Amino acid sequence: MQVKKNTLIVACILLIIFLNERMFYTLQSDSSVHVKLLLLLTFSLFIVYIKFFFTKQYLFRGIVIFYLVINLFSLLTTNLKFGQPIDLAIMRYKYIMVMLIYFPITAIIFKVGTEFVKSLIIKVTTFLSVIYIIQWLTYPSLMFLKVAYAERFGFVRFYDGSFFITVGLFCTISYLYNKPKSLEKIKYYTAFFLQIVYLIFVAQTRSSILTILVIITILLISKVSLKNISNTFKVGALLVVGSLILFPYVQNVFFSLKEDISRNEGTAYIRVQATDYMKEKIKENPLFGVGLYNAKYVEGDSIDGSIYKYYPEDVGITGFTFQYGLAGLILYIAMMIKLIYFTYKIFKGNRKKSIFYIILCLYFCFQMPFTIPLNVDNNLIYIAIIMGLIQIDYYTTIRQKQMPSNVRINTSTKGKMFKKVKNTNNVKTITKGY
Repeated sequence: MQVKKNTLIVACILLIIFLNERMFYTLQSDSSVHVKLLLLLTFSLFIVYIKFFFTKQYLFRGIVIFYLVINLFSLLTTNLKFGQPIDLAIMRYKYIMVMLIYFPITAIIFKVGTEFVKSLIIKVTTFLSVIYIIQWLTYPSLMFLKVAYAERFGFVRFYDGSFFITVGLFCTISYLYNKPKSLEKIKYYTAFFLQIVYLIFVAQTRSSILTILVIITILLISKVSLKNISNTFKVGALLVVGSLILFPYVQNVFFSLKEDISRNEGTAYIRVQATDYMKEKIKENPLFGVGLYNAKYVEGDSIDGSIYKYYPEDVGITGFTFQYGLAGLILYIAMMIKLIYFTYKIFKGNRKKSIFYIILCLYFCFQMPFTIPLNVDNNLIYIAIIMGLIQIDYYTTIRQKQMPSNVRINTSTKGKMFKKVKNTNNVKTITKGY
């Protein structure tokens, strides 16, 4: 019975990812079939786990509710102030409601365990990396993915699904950092290779790649120890070899950025212009910003700047503040403070578990000028999953520290937060949080 239950949970998680990734990009970009199915699944799961919403503690409850309320006010602003028809506004904002999945997904993660979910993410992102790399290699003779193809550095590129692959890469790196066993090393190095190849050669998102390389360098340097000369030499050798391999690519990135800006065209130049444009618009609409606009609302192109090829998701926190105003800025800062705070708490109790969240926090902070996850619709599901993971790992870590000597945590047990060795009156108190 437990096996069937776990299988159903795995199927549910995979279905959520499948729909969120536009059925693994077999649907056209303008299709809404996957969105409707994802919303149906979100509301169904929320109803199934509605008791948890009222009876359990959720670390990010306030953040999620605040985010949904801000979007409600933002929707009304686009209608009352900027004239977007209410039906078009609702259609544009409908994806936002998937954030409700945070509540049931946290309960689901609790049942199967955080390590199981992270492992599943690695497997799925590795599989998707293979699919995307095959499409990259077979383009243009064979085009089986419905994505927006472009060109950079003489190669075709498409970056659909890159955030999910990035999250998977960070899961992989966190396991490698914690020195897995020999057989597991092969599995994780294979996953790392495929994920990083996708991000560098297929997605080619310059700011994201440079941030990832900086984070990997920081993690490698943190492994340097005067007490372990052998390990220090290994780290040094990896940094040298990695630098030699990636130097031409990094050089191309900086050259292309410099060229874009100097010739007053290209994405880098447009983003500089977009930042200036949006800063001025923020002054005009400081509280809730200008909002989000349906592609069918013609005037929306002029309001949100897309008529000039200015896209909020390309200019990080400035773009998010442009869309949601000071209310949105406060929300994002509050979310980051919570993520960093609970990551620190996990770090104090269990350093191995904290690595994944430390990487995420570094990534989100470094990427703030360029992009933030709440700016892109299909990132929301993964933010909800990350919140659920950090919540369960936080409670596990805190309880492990508080657990009396005659009760111990079994972090590998699926669906159980602890394994009782002897009867104790303290168990109910310890497990009250979730």
